[in-house]
Amino acid sequence: MDPIILIFAAIAAFFMLRLVSVLGTRTGTERRPDMETREQSKADAPVGVENAPQPRSVPDFEGGAALIAAEPSFDEKEFLGGAKGAYEMIIAAIAGGDLGSVKPFISKPVYEAFETYVRERAERGETAETQIIGIDSA
Repeated sequence: MDPIILIFAAIAAFFMLRLVSVLGTRTGTERRPDMETREQSKADAPVGVENAPQPRSVPDFEGGAALIAAEPSFDEKEFLGGAKGAYEMIIAAIAGGDLGSVKPFISKPVYEAFETYVRERAERGETAETQIIGIDSA
């Protein structure tokens, strides 16, 4: 096997592990709202309360209640959409070698690791191209 391929595989694995540690992963034990229960509770609501403000639902993950208490306007779907966009933007910036545009979105140690990778890749005269087709789940 070509040693250059092994080096690139190791670099890719390193970056994927760093991204996973920064962005997190699903373990499969997260509780998700039961959609049937939500629909049933809406159907059981008294007539004439359609315009009444709905109680804020608490995200079904550890610390969800504390998050809502600290930031009542938190929207889980909006947050996940932003996280997907940030992920795509960071990956594209790494491939393009332009980390300045994503510096505010990543921590200093991660930025330094990405910067080292981009610099070393440029010194070797290599380029990278990344195309994200879609993200199935976040």
